[in-house]
Amino acid sequence: MGREYIPASEFEPVRCPYCGGKRLRIYGARKMEYEEIYDVASGTVENCEYTDIEYDVIYGVECAECGADLSGEYGL
Repeated sequence: MGREYIPASEFEPVRCPYCGGKRLRIYGARKMEYEEIYDVASGTVENCEYTDIEYDVIYGVECAECGADLSGEYGL
């Protein structure tokens, strides 16, 4: 077993070695700072802009086509 997570910037997607699938299911977490305009009268957000990303990590990868766990392929 490898690391608990990897930074998303280190993730280099490849095809599934088991079925050749091109679609991956990625599990991760991202903490972002944002600025938004909130309309109190209607209870809606009019504009939301992400201003910074504190972290963006991946802690699991699997093939979305055959379901194979590929986390070990990425050092997880």
